Amino acid sequence: MSLPWGPPTPIGIVLSGGLFFLSFGFLLLHLRVAKARNWGQPIRDQGPQSHQVKDGTPTAAGWAFLPAFIAFALLVEPSGSPIGGIMLPILYSGITLFLVGLGDDIQKLRTGTGLLARYRLPFQLIIGGYLGATLLPDWGWGGILAGAVILGASVNGVNFTDGADGLLASTLMGTFVGVTAAAVLFAPTLANDDTAWRILPLGLLLLAWFPLNRHPAKLFMGESGSYLLGAWMGILALLVLQVQPFLALGLLAIPLLELASVVIQVGSFRLTGKRPFKMAPFHHHLEKSNWSEPRIAWTFGLAQFALSFVLAGWRV
Repeated sequence: MSLPWGPPTPIGIVLSGGLFFLSFGFLLLHLRVAKARNWGQPIRDQGPQSHQVKDGTPTAAGWAFLPAFIAFALLVEPSGSPIGGIMLPILYSGITLFLVGLGDDIQKLRTGTGLLARYRLPFQLIIGGYLGATLLPDWGWGGILAGAVILGASVNGVNFTDGADGLLASTLMGTFVGVTAAAVLFAPTLANDDTAWRILPLGLLLLAWFPLNRHPAKLFMGESGSYLLGAWMGILALLVLQVQPFLALGLLAIPLLELASVVIQVGSFRLTGKRPFKMAPFHHHLEKSNWSEPRIAWTFGLAQFALSFVLAGWRV
């Protein structure tokens, strides 16, 4: 059984390689403009006190991720299928959620507070259901439900993970490197699925992003970036769900951990009045336990790498 796409083309590989320079150039451009226009990230008082020094850090750089996401959508189009069969739904979904995140960024820059969850969540669930119906057509209503749950969990999990310098970049790079390493070491059985080629734009984008976001961060992606990456990871999970269900979950392991920690923290406090973590999401609990941001980023990245590597090589 193979994943729903054909072998990579040389021109696709060359164009993907150019994404590193394009993405890095766009990010540097945004950094310069954001500084000039004072597009600074407001830091909430409820977070770790060590984060207060980050107040005013240039933010809302998610638009610079769009070229890499568009390349991904082009690469996952199955060979021999009608043009736009799954490419256009993927583009519609990712760009819609990017725009929702951008609206949140604009709201924060204007007022200091983002959009309420009741305005954001319906978009996530509707887009997720639409993707589930498109990518899992044989599942019927189950596909719609799976899409809504997976995309909603991915977008919010990725958003929560983007809460410490370099953390989200390290985590998603762990996914990319883990899947790529498994494809190389377990070839030809795994390499024939070409999973690694299809997430190459993600890896190149993260290489461009990490130098600007590692501790101490010079630039934040904002909700526009985390929503787009959350949609991206959710789409990847849906694409591999029928073929490698454990890998589908493994791709989102750390974001799901972060999301679960928030749900547990809120649920426990409402039911018992007690908080099991010093602060949620979980990486804030570690910060409160005197873990440095680089230590958290590398630990989460290595854990995500190990899970992605093992599950990508485990043929179910």
